[in-house]
Amino acid sequence: MMFPVKENFSDYKKIREKLIGVTLRYQPDMDYIIEQIIISTPLKDENKDILMSLKKDFMISMNYYHHHNLRTFQFFISKIDYLLIELNKMNIDIEYKKEVSAVIVRETFQCAIEYKSNYHPVDDPYSFIKREKTAKSKTIKEYVEKGEFSSEKFSEDISSIIIELKSTISADDPFNLLYN
Repeated sequence: MMFPVKENFSDYKKIREKLIGVTLRYQPDMDYIIEQIIISTPLKDENKDILMSLKKDFMISMNYYHHHNLRTFQFFISKIDYLLIELNKMNIDIEYKKEVSAVIVRETFQCAIEYKSNYHPVDDPYSFIKREKTAKSKTIKEYVEKGEFSSEKFSEDISSIIIELKSTISADDPFNLLYN
């Protein structure tokens, strides 16, 4: 029984009929909840730090896709936990390790939220090209959506990401500062 017998004659009984038809909005503190989920995960501290640093990006993505389901975030945590373990097995220059990890985290979150929200791009003739340009790892998409993981393909994707990172000019590079 939801309400005990002794409460049958309380004020609730008098006003409960007046509440029907009223929409009550509950706005949880997503920032705090996501932080607590990250803290409570069994990830290594260095991986938790990466997730904490990208907390704002998670919120932006959730708002963009209009998908604020915390189960999706927990699903993402389960997927990124495995991917970061696999990433740590690889021999990556210390200079690029943190940035590669951040790329993998962002990509995994985007795939998880698109998959769980049943996202389909607008029928734009160029949307397929745009999506392919932004996707850095097809292995992550396969792992998130199908649970299939290929360490060889993942290693190839990581190599491509590192090549891309090496080819970009850093924000504090003198040429980049003069140019901008």
